[in-house]
Amino acid sequence: MVSGGRPPPSGDATSAELARTRRRAFEAAVQVWTAAGWPRTPLTPEHYEQLQTHLCDYLEVRFANRFSQVEKNAIVMATLIGFMAPLYARPLMKEVPNPGDLLHRVADEALGRLARSPSSNDVVEFRSRSVDQEDEALCAGLFSYHITASDVKATLRSLVLKGDVLEYLAVTQYLDLADSERTKRPLFWEVADKLKPLERKLGTAIDEHAVQAALCRFWNRLPSGPS
Repeated sequence: MVSGGRPPPSGDATSAELARTRRRAFEAAVQVWTAAGWPRTPLTPEHYEQLQTHLCDYLEVRFANRFSQVEKNAIVMATLIGFMAPLYARPLMKEVPNPGDLLHRVADEALGRLARSPSSNDVVEFRSRSVDQEDEALCAGLFSYHITASDVKATLRSLVLKGDVLEYLAVTQYLDLADSERTKRPLFWEVADKLKPLERKLGTAIDEHAVQAALCRFWNRLPSGPS
């Protein structure tokens, strides 16, 4: 040790600091939802964006360098869709989940993805491809050449405000399937099959016709093309 210098932190000190950092990130995300309307769903698209940002921050602290930003966003969105759907379907449900439950669900989703990762050291490699460009190409290919990823996200946020749960879930699942395949458009029955487990929570039947109708409504909400 250099004379007059401070000794390096011990392993116990480092672990304690990491625990405090995780706790701060956890509490910050909880506070965002608490301020945004809990026990109801977040009140505005801005609240959803704030919550998503804090959940991604929590993932970074909890699983340092194991996920790219795109992967963290995917984990958070997948969790939010499943977690919030029952609250939309039954806004006055007696057993309201604690905001902390959402954080635990996000961590569970992340652990599940690590478990499915082919990497032997559980580190997910950073995707070097241009995700933004691929997202733009995906949206243009699925909807229309002039539709951008921002158009799709803005329209999805409007569904959140309107409380159109089935339409929101149908579109996001359609996008997820298209993103994972990239070689063909998802079929309506494929989307319906993914959403079947939510039928009871939503209180409505979900089949290919319901999915088709939901996607048509979403299409009509998107900005019209240039005249």
